Amino acid sequence: RAGVSDRIRFLLCDYRELQGKFDRIVSIEMAEAVGHEYLGTWFASLDRLLTDDGLVVTQIITTPEERYETYRKSTDFINTYIFPGGCAPSTH
Repeated sequence: RAGVSDRIRFLLCDYRELQGKFDRIVSIEMAEAVGHEYLGTWFASLDRLLTDDGLVVTQIITTPEERYETYRKSTDFINTYIFPGGCAPSTH
């Protein structure tokens, strides 16, 4: 309806297997889903897939730094029902 379908692609895929270069990447709540152990891999994938002058926009639910270590080793509603095995990262 907005007339942009010829300029955008929506992909539902495994970020680790995605190939190519993109000038824009929008990621919504993906960091929480990959979990603490794979944050480095996820960020490296964004870097690998982005053109030199590209832009990444992410929307991430975060945890305050002072509570992060305790949070990531605990179980709560979000990491049990919303992002099983996931983790809301700290911004640090």
